[in-house]
Amino acid sequence: MLTLSPRELLTTTRAVRKRLDLTRSVDRKVIEECITIARQAPNASNMQNWHFVIVGDSNKKARLAKLFRKGWETYVNRPNAADNLKFDDPRRKATQLKIMSSAQY
Repeated sequence: MLTLSPRELLTTTRAVRKRLDLTRSVDRKVIEECITIARQAPNASNMQNWHFVIVGDSNKKARLAKLFRKGWETYVNRPNAADNLKFDDPRRKATQLKIMSSAQY
């Protein structure tokens, strides 16, 4: 297993969703470092219209998870959801399915 610092992980890896240990707590300083790095990423029209909320309370996390699941259900039924896009190229379709699987995780 690689031992990477948060900076190394976030600046050298495209997506890490399926590599995260969701049962392990994360030190607040690590979270803040991740946000600092994330703020440097390109974004639509250079608008910086993102917001970050750090939630440590388990009950709040559970309520937020319920909201995220509701949003996910709305997304997957949209025609432009990654899984609903149609491509003649089987490799492109396979990529879209990997994206959808990763996002759902």
